[in-house]
Amino acid sequence: MDLDAELYSWITVANENRERLNLPPGVIEQHIAHLKTALGAPFLSTLLQKSSSGAGLMSESNNPLRAWLHGPSVDRHVLQLLEFAALLKSFEIDPCLPDKIEKLKRDALWPVLFELAVAHRLKLALGSNGGVGLCNERPEAVGDFYVNTDGRRIACECSRLGYPPEEEEQFKILDKVYQYIDGLVRNTKLFRCVKVRATEPLTGQIFNPRLVARIKKANQQFEKTRALSRSSDSTIEVTIEPLTELTEKIPFAIVDGRLTDVLGSTWASARSSCYVDARDDNHVAEMFRAGSPMPEIEHTRVFLEFPRATHRQDPYQRLNQKIKSKLTQTKLQKDHGGRLVFIEWTFGFERANVERIREEILDRVKHTTQTVGVIVCSREGTPRYRHHYASTGSLNRFAISEMPDLARALVLFQEAEMVIDPITGDRYVGSLDEARRRVEADEKAAELKDKRRWGRPA
Repeated sequence: MDLDAELYSWITVANENRERLNLPPGVIEQHIAHLKTALGAPFLSTLLQKSSSGAGLMSESNNPLRAWLHGPSVDRHVLQLLEFAALLKSFEIDPCLPDKIEKLKRDALWPVLFELAVAHRLKLALGSNGGVGLCNERPEAVGDFYVNTDGRRIACECSRLGYPPEEEEQFKILDKVYQYIDGLVRNTKLFRCVKVRATEPLTGQIFNPRLVARIKKANQQFEKTRALSRSSDSTIEVTIEPLTELTEKIPFAIVDGRLTDVLGSTWASARSSCYVDARDDNHVAEMFRAGSPMPEIEHTRVFLEFPRATHRQDPYQRLNQKIKSKLTQTKLQKDHGGRLVFIEWTFGFERANVERIREEILDRVKHTTQTVGVIVCSREGTPRYRHHYASTGSLNRFAISEMPDLARALVLFQEAEMVIDPITGDRYVGSLDEARRRVEADEKAAELKDKRRWGRPA
């Protein structure tokens, strides 16, 4: 694969929307060049490697970096990749950056992005009143990065609060099931409906070899008979049948911003895969960007039924335990004057009880004298076509009173989020109201384009 040619193609496509995304000339080229320098050509080549199984619409990957590199016509992919490149640029001379890069190569991009984002923002907020450095990823490291200010070194620990590990594993296995089925059917002309029923939670041990074997066997039977096929063992049943107008419909729809089973079914997940009449993936992308008619042809419908992981704990209680874990995990050395803990709340603040979050923070901070503060952040989109971190937290007023420069920096850390562009590092031009009006106009134009693209009446 010609990596430079692939990156040039990505840059060319991304530049088509440069002005609409408020990106100055040359910034895309500069950031992608630095991304290549920081991550290395071999790693980028593996991420950009395309499937040889034919044309189709790429499914979302477990590795978001791969998805961003394959989606130069998708706004959020372009913006997040450029933001990530800007963060790498910010710490290009830090001796511990290679450790962070190795960490993200182990499928840990989101934790690394959060660490770099918080460290970068604190570095900007401190300015000439202090410094920020990354920590290595060895067991003896104290924190993820550190802050030097007010004559002290503060250890900074970052963590993400997502779904419990057993639920996270189910999401990953679910994605693997869809990818496996997609790989089986992409080059065939048989339209089918796949139904998977399991009476135990999805795990790696269930997926391979047992579930893979059942899907493979049922699919082989279906391709021979073109009729209802079944394969099962003690806890798994897979059926495959022809996809027709009478086939069961997908029961899920977005209601009030949430994915809801509107038919009251027993399915835990479902997905439809479609063909677009095109030569290859590049042709699909060209048609999409041009707004050309792209009527979809559904070729596979997949349903999965399985028991969700049990022991689901209240997220606020889990936040409390996460804070406790971080406070006890970070063993301060003699040269440390305290610790700061940053936790990413991945569920969004819009539906969260922010007051409850503050209560859980206070419940833990009051038990320690070495903690300068705990700050909970939520990564959210803005009308400026950027992402920012909304935050709430609690500071130890006794500790912070002796660190005025850090206190000012933490205030700027929050205030600058809606003022500074995370991609360019410059102040935003124009007001938020102007940005909202541009977004509304863009959405109307995109809606008309989509109607033409998918063959719906305008």
